[in-house]
Amino acid sequence: MTSTGSLTDAPSPAPSRAGSPAPFRAPGGVLAGDGPRTAAALLADASLVMWDFDGPLCHLFAGLSAPLVAAELRGFARGRGLDTRALREVDDPLELCASVHRRFAGSAPGTVDAVRGALDRLEERAARRAAPTPGARELLGRLRELGKRQVVVSNNSAGAVAGYLRDHGLEPYVAQVVGRPCDPDLMKPHPHSLEKALTTAGADAADALMIGDSAADALAAAKVGAAFLGYATRPARAAALRAAGAEHLTDDLGAQAAALGG
Repeated sequence: MTSTGSLTDAPSPAPSRAGSPAPFRAPGGVLAGDGPRTAAALLADASLVMWDFDGPLCHLFAGLSAPLVAAELRGFARGRGLDTRALREVDDPLELCASVHRRFAGSAPGTVDAVRGALDRLEERAARRAAPTPGARELLGRLRELGKRQVVVSNNSAGAVAGYLRDHGLEPYVAQVVGRPCDPDLMKPHPHSLEKALTTAGADAADALMIGDSAADALAAAKVGAAFLGYATRPARAAALRAAGAEHLTDDLGAQAAALGG
């Protein structure tokens, strides 16, 4: 999930060393990185672009808040006999579903499956009210014009992603959706979903780029050897991505589309 804000009040990067390119700053407050390549160069070089869903493409819980979804999911689990008292403070739906799986998969696998199905339906409902991320459509379109293969790799349900893409006319831009695996331990930052996307696309990780807004996205990309572009609209989110090893960040996807020309 991504909150709105600006990177303009983030600390300025250290001056570049002699002979090294200065950090790339594009219009719109973009801080694209301290490395030798700009964010636009990373996008231009990639043959496969893997998008995270909630954050880079949309704000999934803009119209149906994440704490409300977690509360409804907790009530669903409780109504089917699971003791959720230890989870009453968990307000992230993904974390709640993962916790239910880890606590009860051995004793009540059928109920855990039902809880996972309930989360799928709640996310699909949230996707119908999701707010598009500014500039995402423009970047999707520009990358398609450049012949890039694009996939969505998400810890959210494949149904929610597919529904959002369909409702917003984005299906032609995306060749594949890799949604949440049944085993929560295989969700990002585990590389499982990215490996699946790479295998299906027949792509080498060295030719791939992940666009994500979380440390989990950055870590998963590093594990498979793919390049990473972090999307952050708040200094705190940018700091978290930096701490996870992200070298290139942007707060304006539309600026990146413009930097690619066309």
